[in-house]
Amino acid sequence: MNEVSAYCRVSGKGQIDGHGFERQLSSIRAFCKKQGYHVVSVYREQVSGTKDETDRPQFSAMIGEIMSNGHRTIVVESLDRLAREYRIQEQLIIYLAAKGIDLIAANTGENITKAVSEDPMRKAL
Repeated sequence: MNEVSAYCRVSGKGQIDGHGFERQLSSIRAFCKKQGYHVVSVYREQVSGTKDETDRPQFSAMIGEIMSNGHRTIVVESLDRLAREYRIQEQLIIYLAAKGIDLIAANTGENITKAVSEDPMRKAL
């Protein structure tokens, strides 16, 4: 069974109180169960979607763990939970791809880092 980390992000207290983390994690777990993935760690971050990896302590901790434990996959509920701004999404995706980490969006099932790495047009963008 493939081991993965789950990354959940909310930007404000209202989203935490509104069960943002729980909803995201429920979607991620349902996707992982269907795909045969095992969630070994969950990272919850309350930070603006406009922040890069240097301003995301839980994201940085997750990357550190992934680099030391051998599994190389992160699942997010959707790309907007990774980051709201396209330029930040791309920056984080490129960062993950450079480290050999797969990022999968549960809502589409797409391996985002693989798609970016293998598509010449996406790579150029």
